[in-house]
Amino acid sequence: MRLISLIALAFVSALTVSPASAVTCGTATDYVTLTTTIASTCGDSGEGNNLNGINDPVNQLGYTTLDVTPTGGIIPLTVSGIGGSSGGFSFGPTTGYENFVLGFQTSNNQPNPDWFYFFLAATITSGTWSITDPVGGPGGLAVLERAILYGQVAEVVATPVPVPAALILFGSALAGFFGFNRLRERFRRPAVA
Repeated sequence: MRLISLIALAFVSALTVSPASAVTCGTATDYVTLTTTIASTCGDSGEGNNLNGINDPVNQLGYTTLDVTPTGGIIPLTVSGIGGSSGGFSFGPTTGYENFVLGFQTSNNQPNPDWFYFFLAATITSGTWSITDPVGGPGGLAVLERAILYGQVAEVVATPVPVPAALILFGSALAGFFGFNRLRERFRRPAVA
């Protein structure tokens, strides 16, 4: 009996714990690692202050800026660890948007890159991040300055609405009423001689 309980507990634990999947974006020595329950994809990275939510590389791919931490936006993005080299992120609710991209702008230290963005898997709304910058630049090691959430407006698919049976019944009743009225008028008229 105890063995069955242990097997059941192990099975339930296996169902509730999702394995973590990490992806890195950047160069061999300066990169951001994003860890989520489902693998995300590195979009790109570069140097400078280009990832700002205003006509930046992600906007040019057709994505709308939804939030820039810490200022706020359409879909709230919460990021822990701003000013540091690791933390977590979460966002939602995601009503009306899909295909999310999460961008990170680090301090402009050398070596480059200074910005990174990730295409998130469809169901991802939280995870962790870390910056690896072993060399550091003149200002020290790179730290996170801001995070930016992007998304695309969800397509609304209209579904056809069936005509209710009551409308058909009402239409046939009207046709019957007008038909009966016309027939009655024909029999009421006096014959013209």
